[in-house]
Amino acid sequence: MNKNNKKIKILVCYHKKSKLLKDNVLVPIHAGRSIADLKYKNGKLRASEYKWLKKNLLPDNTGENISDLNSTINEMTVLYWGWKNYDKLGNPDYIGLYHYRRIFDIKNSDLLDILQNCYFIQRKPDKIPKANSLYEQWHNLNLDWASNEYLECALNACKSYNKDLGQDIEKFFKSEPKVCWCNMFIMPREEFFKYCEFIFPLIFYLNESLPKRNDRAFGMFCERLTAYYLHKLSQRANGYNAKSIFLKKDVNLLQKVFSIKNEGNHKVVRILGLKLSIRRKVAKD
Repeated sequence: MNKNNKKIKILVCYHKKSKLLKDNVLVPIHAGRSIADLKYKNGKLRASEYKWLKKNLLPDNTGENISDLNSTINEMTVLYWGWKNYDKLGNPDYIGLYHYRRIFDIKNSDLLDILQNCYFIQRKPDKIPKANSLYEQWHNLNLDWASNEYLECALNACKSYNKDLGQDIEKFFKSEPKVCWCNMFIMPREEFFKYCEFIFPLIFYLNESLPKRNDRAFGMFCERLTAYYLHKLSQRANGYNAKSIFLKKDVNLLQKVFSIKNEGNHKVVRILGLKLSIRRKVAKD
């Protein structure tokens, strides 16, 4: 097939209002639409944001979906929706994932040229900060919600799911000094399906097996499972390492001269560069 006839679709995950990334390649998706009603009703999502999300984005809760797991596995619900509803994307030859504020530093018009010379595109592997491995990094984080015991439970559960696979995942966690973060990639349709067939049965097994103490730890572990898959893929296929960039948030004139936000126990007001910090009342249990 001529490269000009091939199609690429990149799912762009959103959970709040931001600059709309949408064209013949970029497909903005509302991650966690099934639970967005709860965020809206609980005051964690402004009415204007909720309206914008519903108006401009495809939801991840149509057809076969796991949108209600978004608070646990984050953008993985968008990938699952893309897998199970692939025809709604026009059955593209390549599929990828971006975030509303993080994309590859590649023009859409150059993607097919790059993919003519490599099998897939991934985020450039980064040296793990202040650690020699994911295992060491997790231990160094020293977070209540991402305890060392949780990591051990997750690695052991992987071995219970499949002994050889689990041991290989553990080896990756304990020995690989660089990883691809953020679940970002662009790969051929057939490889994307293999990835989904690998990761989602494992995620569902872990979701049932691991202690339900903190959703954030599970999401963090799932991101590292994608890093593991990309690491294995790079060992058997030629890939292109792409730089990822943060998109600057659009700031209107009012935001430049006036803003209010919470910082710890204080409400911080900024007016024309002047900063006023007001201690907030914290409700007692």
